[in-house]
Amino acid sequence: MFFGVLLASRLGLPSQNGVVVLPLLATQLLWINLVTGGAPALALGVDPPEDDRMQRPPRPNGEPVITGEMWRGI
Repeated sequence: MFFGVLLASRLGLPSQNGVVVLPLLATQLLWINLVTGGAPALALGVDPPEDDRMQRPPRPNGEPVITGEMWRGI
């Protein structure tokens, strides 16, 4: 956002009286981030824990993150 203010004249953001018009304020950007990121975070936070998660070995290096079995479940 800082560089946007510095480069405003090149980006076409100044108004007719020479005042720089900011496209979005920092609080507006934070609100957009909260609204768009809140639902996925909530969905991940309410998943039931898996009892044996820490006892399982890590996946092999060549195995994809989403396997064929997972795609079928999706």
